[in-house]
Amino acid sequence: MALSVAQICNIALSRIGITLIISDIDEGSAEATACKTLFDPLRDALLAAFPWPFANRRFTLNLIEEEPTDEWAYSYRLPADFLSIRRIENSYQIQGSTEVVAWTSDSDNFIKRNADRVSGSVPFKIAGDATGQILYCDINPATIEYTTRVTDNGLLPTDFGMLMAWNLAAELAPALARNDGSADRARAGYEREFLRLKAHYINQASLDAPMDAEAIQERE
Repeated sequence: MALSVAQICNIALSRIGITLIISDIDEGSAEATACKTLFDPLRDALLAAFPWPFANRRFTLNLIEEEPTDEWAYSYRLPADFLSIRRIENSYQIQGSTEVVAWTSDSDNFIKRNADRVSGSVPFKIAGDATGQILYCDINPATIEYTTRVTDNGLLPTDFGMLMAWNLAAELAPALARNDGSADRARAGYEREFLRLKAHYINQASLDAPMDAEAIQERE
């Protein structure tokens, strides 16, 4: 079961030695007001910091215009819930067949499934205008995988909520903690838990990934 905003805030407060329990971040207390100020920006930053599978979305971008600048061939509107790009897909003609090539934000290399490796990259630039964020690139169509802004706390896994509590504690400590070492302990707890949770999701992705025929044959 997902943690509520108030539960995450109360866990964070307890980690810096504050026993006051808040029932709502809008209640007006100093603790609740501090939590309300920090909560959304910290959640968004933490979501953008790693490709959490629960926040992953795939979307074919809407073209704004062709040749929007001298530098780029196409401009696209990024989704309103966009936080961070994870990969851009594109189809290339390779030896007479079309293969899907993907650029990932976590690697400097292309990853091409079911074909030989293709060197290169998909250059892009993210900018903005009065309407929202824009992606410039030289491919059409453009399909991306990205991290979405998750505003429904019920969609955040409990382990992410606990990590969020550590992060919030570290940011709350300078203003609210009664112990000078609270901020350092909270920051260390956050960094430790972040590494543990990243490893967990990376390992889970490895277990969930289907093995190719060569790997299966090697096991037999």
